[in-house]
Amino acid sequence: HCKSVSEPPLYKDFFEYAQQELSSRIVILGNTDAVFDGTLGLIQRDLSPGLALVLPVQTDKGRYRSIFGRDCVVPTRCSWGAYDGYGWDSGGSSWDAFIWRSPLPQAVNLTALSFPMNANQANQAAGAVLHDGGVKLVNPCKFVNAFHWHCSPKMHAPIDSLHNLKLVGVQPCWQNCTGLLSERGLIPVTDMCADGHRVPVSAELSRLFKHRAVDWEGVRDMCCPQNEKCNGQWQQSMFQAWQRSPTSLRLCSLRTDVNCLLMEGKGIVGRWVPSRLWESDLPQRSSRSHLTTQANLTQQSPTRASQRKTNLTQQDPTQASQTKANTQDTGEHPSPASMLRATYLTSILFRVVESPNRSAHGEEMLAALSANSHNLHIEEVHVLMEGGSCDLLKAEMSANVGGEGALGKLHCKSVSE
Repeated sequence: HCKSVSEPPLYKDFFEYAQQELSSRIVILGNTDAVFDGTLGLIQRDLSPGLALVLPVQTDKGRYRSIFGRDCVVPTRCSWGAYDGYGWDSGGSSWDAFIWRSPLPQAVNLTALSFPMNANQANQAAGAVLHDGGVKLVNPCKFVNAFHWHCSPKMHAPIDSLHNLKLVGVQPCWQNCTGLLSERGLIPVTDMCADGHRVPVSAELSRLFKHRAVDWEGVRDMCCPQNEKCNGQWQQSMFQAWQRSPTSLRLCSLRTDVNCLLMEGKGIVGRWVPSRLWESDLPQRSSRSHLTTQANLTQQSPTRASQRKTNLTQQDPTQASQTKANTQDTGEHPSPASMLRATYLTSILFRVVESPNRSAHGEEMLAALSANSHNLHIEEVHVLMEGGSCDLLKAEMSANVGGEGALGKLHCKSVSE
C-alpha cells in the first residue's frame, strides 16, 4: 500500500500505521536503502508478540555491483565491537530495521516516537521506547542480513530532533537468538574446548568486544592448548597479531578448536544517553582502505540502466538456495506454508526518486525497493510517501529498475481513507 503524507513521517507514524493496518502480520520496518535477502527465512514465521528483532546493516555481497557496476562498501554495523567492527567500538548501537509481529504491546508509548526515522540515532531512541514498553529486543544480524545500498551523500535529519532522548544498544546474539529457527549449525559454547582448557581472556582482548558506552560482556574465556598456560604474554601476542591481521583472532566453532575465543553473545540490551559517549581509546587495526571508501554514484548510461532492470528481476541467490539452507537449519524440508511471509513498511520522498532529476540516492532507493519487492519472504510492500502518488512511484519503478514483476505487491491507499 502507498499512503501519501504531507510531511516527513515520524517513527510514530510508522508504528501507528502498523498497529492499525497490519495487525497480526510480521512487519519489517526499514530504511528504504536497506536490502534483505533469503536469510529472512531464518526468522520464525510465528514470531512471538512482544518481541522485536533489530538488524544493523553491512556491506552488500555482490548484488549492488551487478546493478550499478561498482561496489558500495560501507562500514559494517553488525559487530560486537572493535574485534569485528574494523575499529568501530559501538557494535549493537545502530540498525536500519525493526521486525515484529503487529500490534505492539499497549504499554509502548507511541507518542514518545515523535521524531523522524532518518535522524541520527533515531533507531536507538525508538528501541528505547519499545524496550520501556516491555518489548524484548534481539539483534540476529550475524545470521539475518540487511545490506546498505547507500554510497551517495547522507540525508539525515537535524540531530537536535533527538536532544536528550534515551537510547539503547542491542548486542548481536550468537548462542541464543530468540525469534530465529532453533538450529543454525552452532555448537553450544559449553561443549567446546574438548581438546584444551579454558583461560580467562586478558582485559586487552576483552575490550575488543566492548561497547564504548554500554557495559556488557562479550568474550570472557579462550580455549588454550592443553599443554600451554596462555598467560599475559601469550595473549598479548594474540592481540598484536589481530592488529596486523584481523582473521588471526578466531572464534571457536568446533569442539576440538584451540587457541580461539569462546563467544557466548547473549544479546544484552544496554541503556545509554548521548552525553555518555566519548572518543574511543581502543587500539585500532591496521588500515583497510577498501572498508572506508564511499564513492558517489555517477549517471548511468542507457545500457547500464537496462542491465539494472535485468539484474534486479533475477532471483537473489540466497533465496534460490533457501530450501537447501532451511533443510540444514531445521532438519526439515520447508513448504511454502512454513516460510516467513512478512510485510515491508518504508517511506520515500518522491522528489528524490522522480525523473528526470532523480538524485543518486534516489537511484539506490528505487533499486532497493525493487529488490525487496522481489524477495520471496516479503508478500506486500507498504510505502508512506512524501509527495507524489503510488501510481507515479510504480511508473518510476517499472521504467527504471525492473519493478514490473513485483508491482503487484504495491497497493495504494488514499490519505483520506
